[in-house]
Amino acid sequence: MGSFLKKKKDESFEAFQKNCKKVQNEKDKDAKIISLRSDHRGELKNDSFKTFFD
Repeated sequence: MGSFLKKKKDESFEAFQKNCKKVQNEKDKDAKIISLRSDHRGELKNDSFKTFFD
């Protein structure tokens, strides 16, 4: 899987989307991500992630 290391926190959503699609293509196109873990450092606290998870 690709690297999740990014220089800026605002690059997190783009990296997440790319890896999400990669995992779904490797497994099953109908596969869904049902949980996501975070260290609460702020990467997931933006409008892009909020929209995606809603």
